[in-house]
Amino acid sequence: MKTLAALRYHPTPFAFGAIALLALYSLTIPQNHTETEDAFDYAYRVRSGSTADLIFPHHLIYLPAARALYRTGLFPDAFSMMVRMNVLLGVGAVLLTCRVARERFGLGAPAALVASAFLAFSYGFWRYSVAAEVYIPAIFVQALLCVAAFSVRDNAGHALLCGILASLTIVTHGPLSAPLAVLAVPMYYVMRRRFRTLGIYAAVATTVVFLAYYIGWRVDAAESAGLREFVAFIKGPPEDFRPFSAATLVKASLGLGATLTASNLVFAAPPLAARLQSLMPHRNVTEELFMTQSFNPWLAGLSLLLAIALAAVAIYMVTRLRFGREPRDRLRGRPVIVALVAWLVAYAALVIVVHPDSPELWICFLLPLALAIGVVLDTFSTNRALRAPLAFCGLLLACNLCGMAMIRAQSSDFNAHKAAGVLAQAQSGDDIYTRDADVFTRYLRYHAAAGVTVVNCWAGDATETAALLERPQTVGARRFVFNEVFEPPAYLASRNGEMVEGLLPLKEKLAGRLQPTLDPRVYLLKPAQLETSAASDTTAAEAAGPPLAR
Repeated sequence: MKTLAALRYHPTPFAFGAIALLALYSLTIPQNHTETEDAFDYAYRVRSGSTADLIFPHHLIYLPAARALYRTGLFPDAFSMMVRMNVLLGVGAVLLTCRVARERFGLGAPAALVASAFLAFSYGFWRYSVAAEVYIPAIFVQALLCVAAFSVRDNAGHALLCGILASLTIVTHGPLSAPLAVLAVPMYYVMRRRFRTLGIYAAVATTVVFLAYYIGWRVDAAESAGLREFVAFIKGPPEDFRPFSAATLVKASLGLGATLTASNLVFAAPPLAARLQSLMPHRNVTEELFMTQSFNPWLAGLSLLLAIALAAVAIYMVTRLRFGREPRDRLRGRPVIVALVAWLVAYAALVIVVHPDSPELWICFLLPLALAIGVVLDTFSTNRALRAPLAFCGLLLACNLCGMAMIRAQSSDFNAHKAAGVLAQAQSGDDIYTRDADVFTRYLRYHAAAGVTVVNCWAGDATETAALLERPQTVGARRFVFNEVFEPPAYLASRNGEMVEGLLPLKEKLAGRLQPTLDPRVYLLKPAQLETSAASDTTAAEAAGPPLAR
């Protein structure tokens, strides 16, 4: 452990760790992006959207910053640029976490290493560090705020810096940064009686956030918008708050568990996958089932053994903790510990009442959780070398490496497989009609040729679908229609049986205009006037009798 003890004073271990982690993330960038549902939507907005398309109240600065980077001309593709940006920010967040653990929480080198490795190898953090998503930038900025705010420095300049960083966390992702910036940091200042610092911090953060939201609102708002619309913009889209129950805790456990380990591995076992599909008929698991078709069964078995070993080591670690009075007294009343507990509790409560089973929302929880694990191990572990926790991190790495292997190849990407035929045929001006989840629509829109319009009929009944299929179109343009427009996927049909009624009759009504394509799942819908013209020509030919023999 002599090398570990020197972590604080020598940059070499950090450099080697950063290079190794950068290589790991770069080598595991997946070709299958079905798990990150918003990624292609964000990339499309950065590449082709208007300025107003970049404005989201919950993450105000993320897309404008990505657009500014893309406009430098250094990157040929918006999506790959955003992925590589996340790789760098993910590595940076892990290094900052190690620094926070060592210098702000005073942890020993082994505990700081465990905390950093836990964050780096958790599936949610790893997966989104190689995706075009907002959560990793949010964690990076939060880690920066921890480094600055939980410091012994106390002067006006430092308070100004912390206020700016706090505002940056809010505009990067407001709801998921609020527990740290709005609760934990102010609580830390109050407990240390830094009221002047707190005043400067609050004033600067409030001012910068207000100005940022006002600018974003003016870009996004109509000319006649007033104060009420501005408040609604700040609040963002309404959330459905869920009543608390025992089922809520179960959902929260599943959501957090899927963030820690690769939950997609459960679909690698066909009997288990079939059972899960029968239990969740309303959930779309088509992508997961397709993904496992090319997965090596031996690797699936290995991943299961690794998961069992991971659980066993976790249980062993808990049994080796000793919660005596003396170590508890070392933690009691420490401002940074109180702030960490407040951060954890507030964040967990926020996710539980909003969307407890969403793995994405638990990703930013991994930063305070990693720090808390480091604190517990450093304070209560009977083995100062922390060999079992380090083994746990190694198993976490191996287990989630199997999960990343499942999405490594593009052949496992259901959306790419489904879209390949129509993307090869559609040209500028054409329309593509589908009835599937938004993630498929976004994939089509990003990869289609410029000028192609993608229409998702989603919950439209027969009347609404017919109206969409007859939407105005330029002369010579074509309409490609997926068969699912008339025969919705099972998960969608089970949600809304009334919607399905009438779709098959609509297909029969349009049968004369539906022309097969090279892709058996896609039809080419001929214009109505051509059908009428063709029918008139046929009638005239029949009236004239058979053609004259030559």
